[in-house]
Amino acid sequence: MSKLPVTIVTGYLGAGKTTLVNALLSQEHGRRITVLVNDFGEVAIDEDLIVARDGDTIALANGCMCCSLGDDLFASLDRILSSATLPDHLVIETSGVADPGRLSQIALAEPMLDHRGTVTVVDPVNIAASLADPVLADTICRQLAAASLIVVSKADLCDAAGLSAAETLWRPYTPPNTGCVVVAEGGIAAEVLLGEFDVPADTVRAPVPHGHHHHSYRSWTRTMPAPVSRSALEKLLARQDLGIFRLKGFVRIEDGSIAVVQKAGSHWTIAPHDQAGRPPALRIVAIGRSDALDIAGAEAACAAMCSATA
Repeated sequence: MSKLPVTIVTGYLGAGKTTLVNALLSQEHGRRITVLVNDFGEVAIDEDLIVARDGDTIALANGCMCCSLGDDLFASLDRILSSATLPDHLVIETSGVADPGRLSQIALAEPMLDHRGTVTVVDPVNIAASLADPVLADTICRQLAAASLIVVSKADLCDAAGLSAAETLWRPYTPPNTGCVVVAEGGIAAEVLLGEFDVPADTVRAPVPHGHHHHSYRSWTRTMPAPVSRSALEKLLARQDLGIFRLKGFVRIEDGSIAVVQKAGSHWTIAPHDQAGRPPALRIVAIGRSDALDIAGAEAACAAMCSATA
């Protein structure tokens, strides 16, 4: 029997965890995701997405579920694992003061779970004050030490210098190979949050040697409901000026077939998709360095792909 992938989302109070979860639940990502949250009332799900309510569980139109964690994690896990149909992925949002290391150990010990990683959300605006507070510092350092991916939130409230200064503060407490994605208003693709993208860890841990720089990444998502021109798609994938490090997704070609698109560095492929089972979400997701990813250029290229088949 296949295991249920599980991702833990942690971060201190106000870091932006719930905003991240809201964005994940509202996306059309083609996955049945179940999210366990501590404070059910804080998850502001669009009422138009809700198709059913049953006690502490909300079912959404895109196949996702949101469940209250309550006081007993084991009971919540048992309820999910014993259900007739398992979700595609389980996400556990911890409380702001929780030790994610304990949750990771539970996930690793449960034979039906596949622990895919821990995402730690960092608030760059308040990280300096939080780490300087002797009451908060230990909890935040534990959350950073557990991270397999750092998501820096509130990028719209912090300039490049502020983001860089914040990273010099939190980076020494993370494992050496921890990648970093910078987001605004929870805008991160499901593929990145759930560990389907390997975010590069080409950052240098503090102290930073002279001439070295930290690099953070951000993601970009584009839904592709209309058929696209294959030749225009090939041109997009071949471009190196857009700053795309990694890209993947599903698109419908002008002949009506669905293709799987992949790009890593300068290498890219377009392959036929096995259309058995549930249709995939027609969209592409890319990541690139925050200072290099040309989102406006990528959007224009996608618009050109679609207009070429009009």
